[in-house]
Amino acid sequence: MRRLLAFIKKHNYLITFLIIELIAFAFSTSLNAVHKSAWFNTRVQLVAFLNQWSSSVREYINLTHTLDQMHYMTASALNKTTEYIERRHISGVFIPAHVVSMELMGRQKYIIINRGEVDGVKKFAGVVAPVGIVGVVSAVSENYSLVKPIISRDIRVSVLINRNYWATMIWEPPDPQVAFLIDVPVYLPVKEGDSVFTSGAAGIFPPMWTVGEVIELTEEEVGFIKAKVKLFTSWRRLTRVFIFNSQDKEEWDSLRQKLLM
Repeated sequence: MRRLLAFIKKHNYLITFLIIELIAFAFSTSLNAVHKSAWFNTRVQLVAFLNQWSSSVREYINLTHTLDQMHYMTASALNKTTEYIERRHISGVFIPAHVVSMELMGRQKYIIINRGEVDGVKKFAGVVAPVGIVGVVSAVSENYSLVKPIISRDIRVSVLINRNYWATMIWEPPDPQVAFLIDVPVYLPVKEGDSVFTSGAAGIFPPMWTVGEVIELTEEEVGFIKAKVKLFTSWRRLTRVFIFNSQDKEEWDSLRQKLLM
């Protein structure tokens, strides 16, 4: 109370001036028709602006909630398409997840997602976006997973060109939106504009998931060509992903181990 009285005493001239200004403004807007109309219009515009801003905030909050719901609904729908997946001899479960952190520019590229062991995530599970593929789970904690993106030098992805022709996809710096198909025989009818899909081999990525589009062909060595692929994965907008837990991966790995023995 003493501080308030001291403040009023110190700034009494300013406070008196502001009170007089408010009284004058009130009289001006209430007695003068022109000023009254102008103040009314200004007040209407201010209220409209505040209502619009409030509505935009509510729409943004509702949109985020809606997108989350659609994300989980999509995962549920994908898990119900078992007939489609099993026809390609791959069965698995899609787990929806959000990107928590991401580093794609440094030497050690990684993505952290908010799903872990308690959610059933397994090491070496494939991670895909609604459009495009993302990477492979390299480590799993209780509630989070570390994903190595496909734009890492040591990752190779088995793909199909136009759903028919096998190829291996690798990434080479510096462009994160471009990958390459290597050792493609020249006799295959591959051309610019062809679509690239996951093959489902090794049980990492779900089969026939869109990867990208062939944008350029070059002859690397006699009998083989190298195809440049524009990746459909939008790294800068990557927020929602799906983890594909293949139920057949252990069997695939067991067969590979027997082959190496």
